[in-house]
Amino acid sequence: MSKVKFSSAEFPKSELDEVCTLLAWLVVHADEDCPSEYRTHHFREALDDAVDYLKESGWYLFNKNRGERANERI
Repeated sequence: MSKVKFSSAEFPKSELDEVCTLLAWLVVHADEDCPSEYRTHHFREALDDAVDYLKESGWYLFNKNRGERANERI
């Protein structure tokens, strides 16, 4: 997985937050809808990479501290 980081000059922060929100929801629903025993090795790695990216980028901690749930915006 590419470890590309975007700066706010290249990608507006609000858009990056929206992309991360969508990625987080995709991971949550994929995790809920596909039992682990039916996941391929590649699918499992992709989910792990997505979660790792969100954790390493600080997005999870930021949203926890912000006190905002992603589905409140829907």
